[in-house]
Amino acid sequence: MTEADDRIMSATYCALCKHGYADLTMHDIAVEYEQSKGNLHYHYDTKRDLLLGFLDHLVERFRGRLPDEDAPPEERLEGFLDATLSPSDGGSHREFRTALLELKAQAPYDEAFRDRLAALDALLRETLRDIVEDGIESGVFAEDADPCALTDLTATVIDGAHVRAVTFGESPAAARELLATRFETHLFREAAEPWVAG
Repeated sequence: MTEADDRIMSATYCALCKHGYADLTMHDIAVEYEQSKGNLHYHYDTKRDLLLGFLDHLVERFRGRLPDEDAPPEERLEGFLDATLSPSDGGSHREFRTALLELKAQAPYDEAFRDRLAALDALLRETLRDIVEDGIESGVFAEDADPCALTDLTATVIDGAHVRAVTFGESPAAARELLATRFETHLFREAAEPWVAG
């Protein structure tokens, strides 16, 4: 990513936080970019093109927050929870979650938005599934752990936590604690109870 691209993505983030998706204009992003709207159009023809680029950026940013694949499975699991359910720092972070929820609402009507969001969801699921499979193979996690069931439930909890953070102002920390407890009692080898989704 070039320096200009990085600045445009930062400007888009700031503009989304201030204006939300529905009221966002290229002018709003240009103001945050501290360049003319024409300069912004040099990089992106339309607001839709820019927002699709922004979603690609979010996927890469999330990938960068994930733990090192060479770390032990239990550390990777902890890092995964940090990357997906970090507590809101209030202010702009909550506003951004609201704007992101608005972007997600476009998915049923726009295939390109849906594809970007599906890529983010796939990355989340593949990462967790790999962590669990590696943990089972290394003997850290219980042999009867079901990576698919765990991944499905975890993805649903993460999605729900983000919606509740926007709708009710709840911190994702509660969902993080719920998952951490579930993992401790149903995933680790010492756990007495088998993993059961739901």
